[in-house]
Amino acid sequence: MAKLTSEEYQAAFKQCIAFLYSIPDTIDARDVRNSEEYQDQSVDLQWIRSAGKEKERTSELIKVCFSPEPAPDRYFFEILDGNDKRKPGWFSSSKADLLFYYFLDLGELHILLIREFKPWLVKNMKNFQVQPCPSNDILPVPMGLGCTVRQFDLPASLQESIVQVDMRDFE
Repeated sequence: MAKLTSEEYQAAFKQCIAFLYSIPDTIDARDVRNSEEYQDQSVDLQWIRSAGKEKERTSELIKVCFSPEPAPDRYFFEILDGNDKRKPGWFSSSKADLLFYYFLDLGELHILLIREFKPWLVKNMKNFQVQPCPSNDILPVPMGLGCTVRQFDLPASLQESIVQVDMRDFE
């Protein structure tokens, strides 16, 4: 895969927002990457939806990661920042509720409950090698150091919690 252009990167974010708007209880979906309020929270999207009762709303924060990997069976979790290795990476610092892991070549989005994954990865970190992001030559933003976790390394409960979405419907 060639290096992802800024336009392709933005288009992928727009697809994620279009997916959120396809969910019936969605009230709003916002790109908050440039919002001061969310700058230090390592989140990319805010999803506002109806909570069932009239005028009640819930808001969930979403971190979006892109992968040019040809097989959607592994995830890279950034532990140390790509620009400053003394700072925590997005996985360590994110306040997101959900992780959208988008396998671009396949048009496949995996939705992970980040609050479920974080404690498991912290507990099992010693089982994974810390390494540079394998996609740094392709992604338009630098990724730092982290670990790659294959799906079959995850406990069954985490594997079963991953929601997969065909994003080709949102182009």
